[in-house]
Amino acid sequence: MEHVTEKRSRWRPIRRAAGLQCSSLTTTGTITATTGTPRLPLALQPGTPDPTGPAPRLSRTDTPGRMRILALAVAVVAALSGVVGSSVLTSRTSELSTARDDAAQLERLESVRTAVVEADALAAAAYLAGGLEPPARRAEYEERLDAAQRGLAAAAARATGDESVRLGGVASALSQASGLVEQARANSRQGFPVGAAYQRSASALIRAEVLPVLDEIAGETGDRTVDAVGSGNLTVGLLWLCAVVALAVIGVASWWMLRRTNRVVNIGLAAAAMIIAGITVLSSVVVGSSTSTAVDTIDVPYRAATSYARARTAAFDARSNEALTLIARGNGGAFETRWQQLSAEATAYLERVVELDGVRGGGVADSFAGYLEAHGEVRQLDDDGRHDEAVARAQQIGIDDWFGRFDVDSAAALDELAATVDADLGDARSGVSWLRWTVLGAGLIAAVAAFAGVARRIQEYR
Repeated sequence: MEHVTEKRSRWRPIRRAAGLQCSSLTTTGTITATTGTPRLPLALQPGTPDPTGPAPRLSRTDTPGRMRILALAVAVVAALSGVVGSSVLTSRTSELSTARDDAAQLERLESVRTAVVEADALAAAAYLAGGLEPPARRAEYEERLDAAQRGLAAAAARATGDESVRLGGVASALSQASGLVEQARANSRQGFPVGAAYQRSASALIRAEVLPVLDEIAGETGDRTVDAVGSGNLTVGLLWLCAVVALAVIGVASWWMLRRTNRVVNIGLAAAAMIIAGITVLSSVVVGSSTSTAVDTIDVPYRAATSYARARTAAFDARSNEALTLIARGNGGAFETRWQQLSAEATAYLERVVELDGVRGGGVADSFAGYLEAHGEVRQLDDDGRHDEAVARAQQIGIDDWFGRFDVDSAAALDELAATVDADLGDARSGVSWLRWTVLGAGLIAAVAAFAGVARRIQEYR
C-alpha cells in the first residue's frame, strides 16, 4: 500500500507578539521570527522639537546675538570714557589745589625767612645803640621774633614728613639764637664788651642753621608749585586719548551696523559720538583756560611776590651786617663785604620786581636805591673816625629814612600780591572742579544712547 505525503503550502494567520517581527511560512511550514527594537511615535523620538514648547534661544553667533554683545561693548566703552575723563580732571583739580597750597606755603616760608632776618637786624641795631634800647624798638624785635616762630609752626603743620623735621630743627636753632641775643643785651646793659661776641654768634647761628634750611625748603616748594601748574597740557592730551578710543569703537560699531541693517545712520550711536566729542572739546577749552590762568599767575604775581620777599630778606640781612660792621669798630671788613653782596642781591631782585610790578615796584626800588646812598654816608662817617655820628645816621636810616620806606612799601606790595596769587589759583581750580562731574555724566548718557541705538535695531531685526 502506497503512502502519499501531502505537502501543504499555505499562509497561516499568526498573532504578532510584542517585540517580534514575523515572516511568511516557508514551503516546509517552518515559522521564522526575529526580535527587534520597538519604534516610538515620531513626536516622541529624540531630537524632534516639541511644537507646543518654547521657541529655541538665539545663539550668540547669530546676528541679533552679536548685536547684543556689540551694544554692551559700546556702552561699556562710552561709560569708561566718562569715568576715565572724570578721573583725569579730578587729578588736575588735585594738582591745582596742591599748587595753591604750595604757593601759600612758600609765602609762609618767605615770611618766616624775612621775619628772622628782620629780628636779627633789629637786635643788632639795638645792641649798636647801647644801653637799654627804646621800648618801641624792643617791642618790634619781639613781634618779629614771635611772627617767625608762629610762621614756623604753621609751615611745619602743612609740610611733608621730612620738611617738618627740618623745620623743627630751624625752630630749635632760632630759639638758641634768641637766647644768645638776650645774653648780648644783658652784657650790653652792664657795659661788658663780651656782649658783641654773643650778638655775632646769634647772627652766625641764624645764617648757618636757619636761613639755609629755609632756602632749601622754599626752593623745593617753589619747584612743586611750578610743576603742578604746568601739567595742564598733559591733562588735555589724556582727555583726547580717551575720546579717540571711544569714538573709534563707536565708528566700528556704526560700520558693522550699516552692513547688517543697511541703515546709514544709527541715531543712538551718532548721539553717543556727538556727546563724547562735544564734552571733550568743552573740557579742553575749560582746562586750557584754567591752565592759562594758573600759568599767568605764576609768571607775574607769583614771581613778583617771590622777588619782593627775596629782596626784603636780602635787604634786612644787609642791614644786619651794616650794624655788625659798626659794632666791630674798625674790624668789620668781612661784614662790609657781606653787605656789598647782599645789597647787590637785593638790587637784582628789585630789578625783576620793576619788570613784573611796574610803577609800584619802581617806587620800592627807588627807596632801596636811596638806602644804598645813605649807607655810603654811614661808611664815610665811620671811615673818617666819626663812629658815633655813623651810628646815629644808621639808626635814622632804619626808622624814618629810605630803608623805612622800603620796608613799608615792599611789605604792602607783598601782602597784596600773595592774596592775588591765592585768589587766582583758586579760580583756576574751581574752573576744573565742576567739570569732572559733567564729564562723568556725559559718559553715562552716551553709554545709554549707544545701547538704546543698537537695541532698537535688534527689535527691528526680529
